[in-house]
Amino acid sequence: MIPNGGDAISVSIVADQAEFSEAEEQTFTVSLSEAVDRDVTVTLDGGNTVTIAAGETDATYTRDPQGDDVFVDGENVTVALEDAAATDGSAFENVTLGDAAETTVIDTIDTVTATLSADSDSVAEGGTVTYTVTLTGPQGADLSGHNGLEFRLADGSTVTIAAGELSGSATVTAADDAFEGGQATLVNSIATVENDSDSEFEQLVTAGETSVTVTDEPGTPGNPGDPGDPNGGDAISVSIVADQAEFSEAEEQTFTVSLSEAVDREVTVTLDGGNTVTIAAGETDATYTRDPQGDDVFVDGENVTVALEDAAATDGSAFENVTLGDAAETTVIDTIDTVTATLSADSDSVAEGGTRHLHRDADRPASADLSGHNGLEFRLADVPRSPSPPENSAAAPP
Repeated sequence: MIPNGGDAISVSIVADQAEFSEAEEQTFTVSLSEAVDRDVTVTLDGGNTVTIAAGETDATYTRDPQGDDVFVDGENVTVALEDAAATDGSAFENVTLGDAAETTVIDTIDTVTATLSADSDSVAEGGTVTYTVTLTGPQGADLSGHNGLEFRLADGSTVTIAAGELSGSATVTAADDAFEGGQATLVNSIATVENDSDSEFEQLVTAGETSVTVTDEPGTPGNPGDPGDPNGGDAISVSIVADQAEFSEAEEQTFTVSLSEAVDREVTVTLDGGNTVTIAAGETDATYTRDPQGDDVFVDGENVTVALEDAAATDGSAFENVTLGDAAETTVIDTIDTVTATLSADSDSVAEGGTRHLHRDADRPASADLSGHNGLEFRLADVPRSPSPPENSAAAPP
């Protein structure tokens, strides 16, 4: 028989808590099944050691905190026994090492806030607004360990924060038109985080609603502004041209009224004389038609001028900066209609000293009105002109 049969000593390790927060040290109790007369060094996995004093059965092993941060990084922790011997080098006769100890490091929930801001609270229509999303967290927290974030804003635009960065920006252009009066206020916020699950933050929340007033800067004709003065009154020019250089007096005269660019609403153009023509929203041209002068038998060709007097949206909106072009000119030319003056006598025979009546009749185009003349006098071939000849009559020659 071997004296003592090899005195059995067992060494064990247990976690002092089933769970520790990530900010806490994790403690474990290392125990001997009975006290011995000298210090015992217990070696743990990873090379760490703990010493149990002579005459004691327990000692505490302390593991550094994982560290409080903003990322999802809870973990299971295992600490195993690798060896146990007297600190002076003496080996145990019969030592048994127990199972590894297990515990859990749980996340403390730290909030990271993604806040939306705009670079201005006012912008001229057609100008730009830069939106920025910025990450903030607990004081001193390192937020740079994320994998990249993408934020969808309420207006549909997207702001991206690259991996490891703390902010990202996107620039949008304010709506613009050619009419007086600014656009609707731009109200924006973060609608969604497109890849929140990939960010690894323990808790990501969004904040910040921006409101940007869109102002108008009416201009004056010929002064459309410059790049440093957005819009300055968006220049619109209105023009009118005759579709032909000449029209016959029987034709309608047509003119094209044009905008230099299409606008988002119907435009009414007023012409001299009070006539109007409407250009549909999204179109640049419309036709103005002037009634025919009318085909007649008189010399009355004419030059026709149609001038622009005003242009505005049909809903009453005025242009910021409108220029009216020159009047359109065309010519109405006569179509040649023939009037025939025909001589006739009331008889083909007369007694000496008798009279005969001569008549002049005018032949005309069907339905033509010949009454607009100023009076006509005809000299006949066989009748000397008398001071006061009877109307349409002459004495018969002897």
